[in-house]
Amino acid sequence: MQATITIPEGAKCLLKAGQTVDFGMPFLEKKSTMTVTLEAASALGIAPSKIFNHLRKFVGDTINVGDLLGINKGLLSTKKIKSKFAGMIKEIDHTTGNIIIVAAGDSDMIQKIFFRGEITAVHKQAITVELKKGREFPLQKMTTDFGGKVSYIENGLDGKIFFAETITGYLQLKAEAVGAAGFITLTRLNEETDLPSAQLKNIADSKKILDLQLPYCLISREHSTIYFYE
Repeated sequence: MQATITIPEGAKCLLKAGQTVDFGMPFLEKKSTMTVTLEAASALGIAPSKIFNHLRKFVGDTINVGDLLGINKGLLSTKKIKSKFAGMIKEIDHTTGNIIIVAAGDSDMIQKIFFRGEITAVHKQAITVELKKGREFPLQKMTTDFGGKVSYIENGLDGKIFFAETITGYLQLKAEAVGAAGFITLTRLNEETDLPSAQLKNIADSKKILDLQLPYCLISREHSTIYFYE
């Protein structure tokens, strides 16, 4: 059974076709980011409301170190602001005259593998992995690509994804407190959570999953699919 996992934009895949992989191995490498606020109006000596009249870069533009961001030409002098960072302009605030930049950080972030199997193909935007014997089911909602070991009972949730048809608010908070790694449910969660979650599309699939009780799962957001496998 094959599953496809999306490679996020800006991330570098560390896997190769033919490689056998397991939980916790390095998967993706991505530069860390930081948010930088540039007081552009003040630097240019203009009113914040006039900031757009003097800019050379705008929201969504990619910028490099040394790029001209804004200029104010006067009779006696010209003021310029240049970027000290590489990144992207996230926001321009005309009330403060500030430019908000999402800049590349100095360190690399490594995302670890949340599945196990054999990598059959690596493309620019996705990888394909062969999973050991299992079943796939459609999803109605999911927050992200994720996966791992599955627990079908309330106990022993540390580091595992909790599967249940319905999870009460109390049980959800309890599961988070004891280290659950995510939730898969038939009905929507009662409480907001920072953990990854997914909701089954078909009522009948819940019983099939409980009967199978396969040890691992993998969620593909792009394909709205969950794979349960050995």
